[in-house]
Amino acid sequence: MAPLARAIPGNPAVRGYAAGMRVIAGIVLSAALLTGLVACGDGDDKKGGDKQQDEGQVATEFGTAKPEDVRASANEVADGFSLLNQYANEVLDKLGVDDAGAAETQERLLTIWESILGTVKANDEAAYQKIDAALTVLMDAKGSAGKAQAQGAADTVRTTGTDYVKRYPATASASPGSTSPHSTAPSDSGADVPTDSGGGTGY
Repeated sequence: MAPLARAIPGNPAVRGYAAGMRVIAGIVLSAALLTGLVACGDGDDKKGGDKQQDEGQVATEFGTAKPEDVRASANEVADGFSLLNQYANEVLDKLGVDDAGAAETQERLLTIWESILGTVKANDEAAYQKIDAALTVLMDAKGSAGKAQAQGAADTVRTTGTDYVKRYPATASASPGSTSPHSTAPSDSGADVPTDSGGGTGY
């Protein structure tokens, strides 16, 4: 009868074995849950980090940088202001007539401005503030009701931009995309003479 007694569920040896298995199973389950939570946390942290790195940055030929850190040549800034005036006029023409077209053109205003605002801000903070505020009005304008206010903003962009270009003019020797404050031009004597590219204090 002794062998049968060991098979009885109430036997102390059987109870001890079952209890031990339950403890092991609990440890394994807890470890699995903990591993899963850590993996999820790492994934969220990486996503959050990527989002913070991408926020407020634009892709440029020099890599990914904030618009304020991008430097454009004097020629590029002058071309940028010409495009801003062109698109500002298009927005005025489309407000209340072609809302979808106006919204698309407003996005172009932002793209152009982001490519030159870093240089404008570095050279002339006051001009930057006036143009940035005016472009905000232009880009937020909706329908015929916003046309009058948008017209005033477009005028501000044009006059302030024209004044800026007069003080930081485009030069024939400026190379597109140059981040150097000076370029060299040959003089009559054959020596290289530094000429201001119009970058001002932004470089």
